[in-house]
Amino acid sequence: MRIGLLQKKENVLPEELQLVETKLSFVPYLNYIQQRIKDERDVRATLFRFILRRFEQHPELLSSEVNITNFAKYNDVIPLIEDTVFPLIHDDNESMFALSEPLSPRIFYCTEAFYRVCFDPETNEFKPTKNISIDKAYTFRVSWIYRLIAERLFHVKSAFAGEMVHLIKDPDTGLNRYFKLNVDARFIDVKVNGDLPELDASALISELTFTEDDLTMLQEKLPLHLFSFEGFAIVGLTDITATYSTETIKNAIINTETFNSAEHFSNIETAIRTLLRNKNVYVGLLPFLKVNDEFVLDEASNATSIFLKTSCLYNCKEKNYASLVKDYARKTKPFFVPDINDKTIEKYPFLRALKNSGYHGFVIIPLFWNKELMGVLELASTHKNSLNEKIVPLIDTILPLLAQILKHRIEEFENNIKAIIKEKFTSLQPAVEWRFNEVAWEYLSKSASKQKGEVSNIYFKDVYPLYGAIDIRNSSVERNLALQGDMQQHFVLLLNTLNAIKEEIKISLLDEMIYKCKKWMDRTNDFLTTNDEVKLADFFENEIRPFLTHFRDNFPEVTDIINDYFNQTDAENGIVFKNRRHLEESIKMVNTAITGYLEGQRDDLQKTYPTYFEKFRSDGIEYDIYIGQSISPHKPFNPLYLKNLRLWQVASMAEIARLTHALLPRMEKELRTTQLILVHTNTIDISFRNDERRFDVEGAYNIRYEVIKKRIDKVHTKTTGERLTQPGTISLVYFNNKDAEEYLKYIQYLQNGGYLMDNIEHFELEDLQGVSGLKAIRVGVSLD
Repeated sequence: MRIGLLQKKENVLPEELQLVETKLSFVPYLNYIQQRIKDERDVRATLFRFILRRFEQHPELLSSEVNITNFAKYNDVIPLIEDTVFPLIHDDNESMFALSEPLSPRIFYCTEAFYRVCFDPETNEFKPTKNISIDKAYTFRVSWIYRLIAERLFHVKSAFAGEMVHLIKDPDTGLNRYFKLNVDARFIDVKVNGDLPELDASALISELTFTEDDLTMLQEKLPLHLFSFEGFAIVGLTDITATYSTETIKNAIINTETFNSAEHFSNIETAIRTLLRNKNVYVGLLPFLKVNDEFVLDEASNATSIFLKTSCLYNCKEKNYASLVKDYARKTKPFFVPDINDKTIEKYPFLRALKNSGYHGFVIIPLFWNKELMGVLELASTHKNSLNEKIVPLIDTILPLLAQILKHRIEEFENNIKAIIKEKFTSLQPAVEWRFNEVAWEYLSKSASKQKGEVSNIYFKDVYPLYGAIDIRNSSVERNLALQGDMQQHFVLLLNTLNAIKEEIKISLLDEMIYKCKKWMDRTNDFLTTNDEVKLADFFENEIRPFLTHFRDNFPEVTDIINDYFNQTDAENGIVFKNRRHLEESIKMVNTAITGYLEGQRDDLQKTYPTYFEKFRSDGIEYDIYIGQSISPHKPFNPLYLKNLRLWQVASMAEIARLTHALLPRMEKELRTTQLILVHTNTIDISFRNDERRFDVEGAYNIRYEVIKKRIDKVHTKTTGERLTQPGTISLVYFNNKDAEEYLKYIQYLQNGGYLMDNIEHFELEDLQGVSGLKAIRVGVSLD
C-alpha cells in the first residue's frame, strides 16, 4: 500500500473547479461505521467498533476538514478503510484501488497495483494518458459532479455512467493497456450553500446526455458555487485491455473495406500482441484460397501472411505451396515450433525461410467458420521458446473473429473472380449484341492500324421504355417479425439450457450469463435494427458458443444438454431459424416463380420484335424493356409491336398476380405481391454505362423518367393517403390522361376476358421529391 500525499502538484483542478468548496473529511465514513455497528450483531460489529476506536485516537481525523499533507503518520488507521470498503480477499499487488479528495485527483492512499499503473515513481505524479484531452477530462469531472448533485439532492438518476477509459503505456512491454476508471462517491456529502434552486430536476437532468451544451445549461441553472462537498472518493481501476483488443478486431470485421490496408492490419497485430503481452510477436493471417477446389497462391490476397512473405523471398512455387496447404488442411491441428533449429528445419523444410528472416519461433493455429476451415493464424517470434501451447487460452476468444476476417477475404477473392468473368466473358442479350460487335470491331481495327483506339459510346436513340415492378408487400416488416420470433425462441431455448446446466454445475458465471440473456431477450421485444442483428449474431457466436463449448468439453454431465442446444441452433435445420427460414423459402418461391415466368415470356417476345429486356431482383422483381427501330435497324419497326408489348405488360401482371396467389397454400409464410406499371408514351435515349455494365437513360429530360421509377414504389394516394399498390391489384402510374387512354382499352379487353375485375379506381397521387402531378389507375385481378 501507499499512504500520504501522492500527487504533489498544487493546482490539479481546472480554474473553474478550484472555486468549488471541498473538504477532505472522514465524517461521512465514520457515520457509516456507526450505522453498521447498530445494524450488525456478529463479529463484523466488533470490527467496526475497533475501527471507530482507532479513529477516535486521532481527534484531528474526526473534524469536518482534515489536512492531507501529513497523512503518512496515520498508517495504522487509514488502511482500515480498505478492510471495510474493498473485498477482504483482494491482493494489494493486484487490486487497483485508491482514496482521494472529494473532487480532486489528489490521492492520499492507494494499493501497490494502483501506484504501479498510475504513478511515475521518479516524480510521484500521474502518468500521462494518451487518449484523454484536458477538455475531455474537464467534461467528465463536471458531469460526475452534476450526477452526484442530481442523485443526492434531487433524487434523480442521470444518464451519465461515471466511467472513463484511460490508455497507459506498459513500461514492461511497451504496449498500450486500457483501464476503466470508476469514481465511487458513497462517502461524499453534498451540501447547499443557501437555498436549493426550485426547478423540475427530473425533466432537467434525467434526459441529459452531458454534452458541452448540456453542461453550459446546467451551470447557468445550478451554478457549482452553490454547493460544497465533504468526504473522500474511492477510485477504482479495472484492466479492460483484453476487451479493447477484442473490439479492435471486431472493428476490422465491420470495416471490411480496410481488411488489406497495412495500417488496419497493424492495429490487429497490436491487439494480438497486447493480448499475449509480448511485443516481440509478429502476426500473420493466411486465408486458404481455392479455384476449382484447388489451393492457389495469390500474393495480393495473402499479403498478411508471414509464411508467404518469407517464402516468396526464396521463390516459393505455387505447386509447393498448394501441396503444403493441402497436407495441412487434412490435419487441421495447431502447429507449435518454439525453437526453429537445424533439427526442426530438417523435419519441416519450409521453416528455413522463417529462420533466415530472423524468426526463432513459429505457431500456426487453424481458424474455422461454421466448422469450415478458412485459413490459419500465424505467430512468429524473434526470441526462442516464447511461443508455445500456453498462448492459446490468451487468444481463444478472438479466434472466431479472425476466422470471420478470413471468411471475408475468401469471399472478396471469389467475388473478384466472378467480376472478371462477368466483365470479360458474360454474353450480351442478342437484341443489342450486334451493336457491341460493331464497336468492338471498330476498336480492334483502329488498334491494328496503330491509330489511337478509343471505345465508342454505345447508345440507342428514340426507344420506348416499359417499366414494371412486382413487390412483396411488407417484406421488411415480415423480416423483422421473423427475426423477433426466432430470437425469442432462441433465448427461451438458451435460458432453458443454462438453467439445466446450473442444476448440474454450481458456478456463478452461469447466473451472469442468464442475466445477460434476459436483458437481450427484453430488447428483442422491440423493432430490431440491422445493428441489433449484427450484435446479436456476435453475442451468440463469440460469447455463447465458446461459453457452452467449454462446459461441454469439460463437464460430461452436461454434454447432452449442450449438444441438444447446438442441434436446435443449427442454421440449416435448427428451430431457432424456423421463422427466417420459412420467410426466405417463401420469398425464394415467389421470386423463382416470377423469374421463370418472365424468362419464358422474354423468349417469346423476342420472336415478335427484338427488345432489350432486363430484370432486377430484390424482395420481388423489377424489369425494364426497351423497344424501337434503333435496337433492330434491319427490321422495320411498327407501332403495332409497341401496342402488343403494352397489352402483354398488363396481361402478364394479371398472370403474375394469379401465379403468386396460387402459391399461398404452399408457402410456409404467406406473402402477397403488388403489381406496378409506369406508363410512359414518349421515346427516350439510352446508353450503355461501362462502369455499371448496364443501360441507363441519356440526357437531362430522360433522367426524369428514371427519377419517377425510383420514387413511385411506395407512393400514396392524395385523397385517402393509402399506399397505391395493394395485393391482388395492378396499379398504373401516368402523367397525362391521354397516356392512360391506350392502357384503359387493354384493361377493358382483359376485363371482358375475365382476367381483371370490373372495379377501376382513379387517383391523384401525392407529390414526391422533384415529381408532382402524377395520376394512377388501379384495377383488381381475378385471382380465382
